[in-house]
Amino acid sequence: MKSVTARTNRIHLHSISAMLFIMLCSISLSAHDLGVSAISLEMKDGKLVVYSSYARTDFDAVIKFNNAEDFKAFTKKAVAVEIDGKVLDVLDNDFSLDNQDGLNLRHSFGEVSGSKIKITSFLASKLSSSHIQILKLIRNDKEVSRQFLTGDDNSFEFDLEDLQTPTSFGQFLTLGIKHIAFGFDHLLFLFALLLVVRRFSEIAKIVTFFTIAHSITLSLAALNIIAIPSFIVEPIIAISIVYVGLENVFKTERTKRWLVAYIFGLVHGLGFASVLEEIGIASGTDSILPLLSFDPGVEIGQIAIILLVLPVLWKLQSNTNSKEK
Repeated sequence: MKSVTARTNRIHLHSISAMLFIMLCSISLSAHDLGVSAISLEMKDGKLVVYSSYARTDFDAVIKFNNAEDFKAFTKKAVAVEIDGKVLDVLDNDFSLDNQDGLNLRHSFGEVSGSKIKITSFLASKLSSSHIQILKLIRNDKEVSRQFLTGDDNSFEFDLEDLQTPTSFGQFLTLGIKHIAFGFDHLLFLFALLLVVRRFSEIAKIVTFFTIAHSITLSLAALNIIAIPSFIVEPIIAISIVYVGLENVFKTERTKRWLVAYIFGLVHGLGFASVLEEIGIASGTDSILPLLSFDPGVEIGQIAIILLVLPVLWKLQSNTNSKEK
C-alpha cells in the first residue's frame, strides 16, 4: 500500500512540474504574438499613401523608445518605395494606436506616376523570425493585388500594367499552417489535454471538438458576426492552459475532456480570428476565401504537430514511470 502511495506521489510530482512549466509558458504567452502584420499601398487621385498595421506587443518585445518623437523618426524608415527604379521621399509620416492595441503607421509619398512600383519593408526582420506581412495594393479604393512579405523576402515589385491576382487559396492555407506551428499557446492547451489520454478514440474526440469549436468562433468573428477584444480573449486562452494543468494534477477522473476542449476551443477560435483581423481581412463576405483556406491550414498544422509530438511525450512519460518501478 505504501509503495502504491509513494508511486502516486511521484507521479503527482512529475505532473506538478509539468503543470508549472505550462503555467510559466502560458503567462509569458498571455500577450499573444500574432506574428502577422499588414501593409497597404493605396493609390488614389495620383497620390500614394502606405498604411501598415502591427500588434503593439510585437514592437514592445524587441524595440524600446523613450518618447514619441524618437519612435516617429524610427518608423519613418519602416518602408521604402521606388517608382520605375527611382526612390521616393517620404513627405510625411505618423503613427497611432487603435482600440485593439494595434500600432498603425502612415507614410505619404505625394503624387506618383509610373508603371512599376516596388516596396521594401524593413520592420519584419526586426520582429520575430516567423513574422509574416501581407502586402496589399489598393487603387481607387479597390484591392487589386495581395502578396506576402517576410524578414528574408521583404520586398515586392508590382507591375501596374500586369497585376497579379489577389492571394490564392494556397497562400492562406500556408499562413494557417505557419500560425499554428508558432501558436505555442494553442499547442500547449492541446498537449495539456492529451498528455494523460491514451485511447485513440478519446484523442480523436478531443481534437474533433476542439476543431469544431474554434472553427465556429473563427468563422463568426471573421464574418463580423461577433467581436470580442483581444485583451479579453488572450488572458482566457492563458487561463485555459492553467486550468487543464491543474486538472491533470488534482483530478483523478478526467472525464468529458472533449467538453473542456469544446468550451475553451470557442475562445481559441477568437484568437485565430485575431490573425485575420490584424491584417485587415476580417471584413464580412470579403473574408470568405481567406477563412476557407486559413482554417484548414490550422487543422493540417495542428494534426501534423500532434502526430509528431504526442508519441514523444508519451515515450518520455513511459520511461519515467519505468524508472519509478
